[in-house]
Amino acid sequence: MPATATGAKSSSDPDTSVAQRVLPIVGANIVARREKLGMSQRALAEKAGADRVFLRHVEQGNRAATLVFLAKLADALDTTIEKLTRGV
Repeated sequence: MPATATGAKSSSDPDTSVAQRVLPIVGANIVARREKLGMSQRALAEKAGADRVFLRHVEQGNRAATLVFLAKLADALDTTIEKLTRGV
């Protein structure tokens, strides 16, 4: 389905439904690993060289992370992109 007049995609758009399924899983995996290591969002953002607000949105499943961003997080969390995306 095409984008709306505002440029936003309709909720019936296949990309949107995939994002609604995938993004919360990735976010939860990041949170689980970060908490297992006893790290705060701020500490992870600093270690990964990432914006803390964007990290918060990714953890909440509201924003999509690029592969580069996931690679930075994986490195900072001493894990792999594969583990951060497990269950997708």
